[in-house]
Amino acid sequence: MHKLIYILLICFISNKANAQWEIQDISPKGCLKGIEFTTNAKGYIVGNDVIGITDDGGSNWNWDVSMSGSFRIIDFINNDTALVCCFPDLGQDVMITYDGGNSCK
Repeated sequence: MHKLIYILLICFISNKANAQWEIQDISPKGCLKGIEFTTNAKGYIVGNDVIGITDDGGSNWNWDVSMSGSFRIIDFINNDTALVCCFPDLGQDVMITYDGGNSCK
């Protein structure tokens, strides 16, 4: 029985080891903290002084560096509504968007 468990474990590990990862050149450089995908293609990433949006599964990112702050977590409730948690250097702990990230309050 133990041999069967070991064989299954080795098969499982070797199957996961074949997963393909692709390194992305992320610009602007900085510390990225949170990521959320609402579909297979549409995703958002947050970090220090930056929010990024992708429409192609992460191959390309559009960066919004107009806001300053230490964004920590992004969580979408649906395709349009999301909460972004940040350190209070923005004067608030949580920002919210109702339009898919086009504007935040």
